[in-house]
Amino acid sequence: MDIKTIKTLEDGMAGIKTEGTIAYVKKAREIQGQRGVFYTQWMLLKDNTDSIPLTVSLPSRKEEIPSSAKGSNIHIDRSSLRKYTKKDGSQGIELKTSISNITIKQKEDKVQTNTSQTYKNDRAIERPYICLLYTSPSPRDLSTSRMPSSA
Repeated sequence: MDIKTIKTLEDGMAGIKTEGTIAYVKKAREIQGQRGVFYTQWMLLKDNTDSIPLTVSLPSRKEEIPSSAKGSNIHIDRSSLRKYTKKDGSQGIELKTSISNITIKQKEDKVQTNTSQTYKNDRAIERPYICLLYTSPSPRDLSTSRMPSSA
């Protein structure tokens, strides 16, 4: 379900599935609850329609999602919607889930390659350029060798 549609749902709606990109990740914080200590982590989830805060419950700090996950794709199998009133009186909204309900696909580092196009049967075929750079003279080139002449 896209985020724009999620924002129109009733408060407390559960079982929401969605996916998007992690736009921001905060460090996990410790919470003292009635059943002991647990951790929560806040993220900003974006898709092509809107963005929404996402609070993830963690069983331990070891499960914390690293800040390097920013830009990664996230799939949420089950979450619930929470609407609340902020301290300034405005309306707030967030998705809540636990770490067991999400899958994060780490972003891939993009490698830029230069390509040239050649044509075969009126179709472009991309071919990578290969460029070797030498930063020192070749040892086989005796006229520019760095070896001392007495050697």
